Order: sequence, then structure tokens, then C-alpha cells
Amino acid sequence: MDTTVLGLIARHGATTLAGILVSHGYLQSSGTEQFVGAVMLILGVAWSWWQKQGQRQVAEELAKLKGGAQ
Repeated sequence: MDTTVLGLIARHGATTLAGILVSHGYLQSSGTEQFVGAVMLILGVAWSWWQKQGQRQVAEELAKLKGGAQ
């Protein structure tokens, strides 16, 4: 799935969650934009970490395969 589509889904999910929090009184409606921005920041950092971990694991597996092939 394209990262643009995933970003849109995440943003709409954060907006929906903000709406739920506003309706239950946990968040003021004026803080919705800040909440969505914070969620997107956290998701961006988590996505970056996930990619780095995956790249590290792939590099380790390739090193094992290269070492065993010789």
C-alpha cells in the first residue's frame, strides 16, 4: 500500500479519535489540531524506527548468509 494512502488513513484515524475524545470531554475542541499533529509525529517516529529495525535485521541476515556461503 502506498505510504501516502497510509498517511491519509492515519490522519483520518487521529481526527476520528480526537472527535471521540472531544465528545467524551477528555479533549477540548480547540486542541484537536494539536492532538492530530502530536499523533502524526508519534506515528512518524514509530514508522521510522520500524524501518530502521527492519533494515538492521535484513543486513544482519545478509551478513550471516554471506559468511556461511564462503
